[in-house]
Amino acid sequence: MQDKITSAKPSDAASLAKLIYQSGPANIEAVFCDEMADFDEQQKQSHCIAYIQQALQQPDGQFGYQNQYVIREQGSVVACVSFWTCVLPESFKQATLSNLLEHFGAVKCATILKNSELLSELLRRPSVNELSIGHLSVDPNFQRRRLATSLLQYCQAKAKLKGKTSLILDLAADNHAAYDTYKAFGFVQVGSSQPGASAKCAGMVPHIHMLKQLS
Repeated sequence: MQDKITSAKPSDAASLAKLIYQSGPANIEAVFCDEMADFDEQQKQSHCIAYIQQALQQPDGQFGYQNQYVIREQGSVVACVSFWTCVLPESFKQATLSNLLEHFGAVKCATILKNSELLSELLRRPSVNELSIGHLSVDPNFQRRRLATSLLQYCQAKAKLKGKTSLILDLAADNHAAYDTYKAFGFVQVGSSQPGASAKCAGMVPHIHMLKQLS
């Protein structure tokens, strides 16, 4: 029986924020924890999760709950994914900026936006015929139950409904378990990227770009 996948709700924020963080901790810390050299790893993690949890209370934006899709087990989120196309609505951009300003203030927000631009240079932008997948994460206690495959199947179905001809995603080059999962689902590697000096200084890592053609 296929796992039921639904849009997230504000009440999912506590468990969902941790999963989103786990989907790409190096990237998330590089964006939100730059200039925090005095923070240890636990403090950086808590700092990032606190912001994501706050942003998940809002419907729109990068971490808005309406843009996250989840699998629940006994009322708690155990797996999640997000996806987007080449055109992001203006409301999405405005909500993302508003959430950042509310949580961090203008000065820190400017640094985060700069880091976000550095990260975007490492990622493959979807073309008009592609659906991009991100924030895919499964609670370690619920792995090896094909939940990731269920989420990928969900994204694939959404892509076909939108008339897309391929799925794309990016992952850290050292995330071998995720690479194997995506490859088994039909993705192939189509490129890679290396962080420049500024991105590397912020803590960003090499990435692999993968694509799956839809029949």
